[in-house]
Amino acid sequence: MVLYYVLTGLVEGPPYLIVDQVEESNGLEAWRRLHKRYSRTKTQIAIMQLVNIVNTKFDDKDFENQFAKWEGEVLKFERAIGKELYDEVKVGLL
Repeated sequence: MVLYYVLTGLVEGPPYLIVDQVEESNGLEAWRRLHKRYSRTKTQIAIMQLVNIVNTKFDDKDFENQFAKWEGEVLKFERAIGKELYDEVKVGLL
């Protein structure tokens, strides 16, 4: 019940309507409905990872560390989409 009242105090607009429609002031149910409505999909997360990969700028001073981080981001993206990027695509992105 406490969670329900915290949520009603934190949200407004359409999220408030979602919380307000929950019966019996059930905070966990309100949280579940908000999460279901506003959480990112796997596709959205993968798209944001791809944006980060494409927009990476490499600096000569710290190239090795930046490249290692970039490779990690590429790996996360590949796992998210369930496919490996072609080496030609990776070279093109670099």
